[in-house]
Amino acid sequence: MEVSGGPKCQLCDKLGTMQHTLSSCQTTLTQGRYRWRHGTVHKELADILERERRKTRPTNKKALPTTKFVKEGQTAKKSRTAATAILAESIALGDEGRPRKTAGIQT
Repeated sequence: MEVSGGPKCQLCDKLGTMQHTLSSCQTTLTQGRYRWRHGTVHKELADILERERRKTRPTNKKALPTTKFVKEGQTAKKSRTAATAILAESIALGDEGRPRKTAGIQT
């Protein structure tokens, strides 16, 4: 009666352990199968990332207010429309725990 140590590698007839199958089979190494597997995984990841990059996503139409810098001794030009501060758009929790708009702050 022969005692089997486990399944054998189909390529080299050595003991087919997980380590042997994934990284140490000399036949697989010489045939370039590890590089092929690595390249295949790399290509699939690149394809997934490219599909995600090309997806159309909703854009934020509302422009953030800008800060106009002036040199020392100069005054800023008045703009035609009043810009609101970022805090004016924030949402705070009211006494009831529900969101409420904060009072608008003009800059």
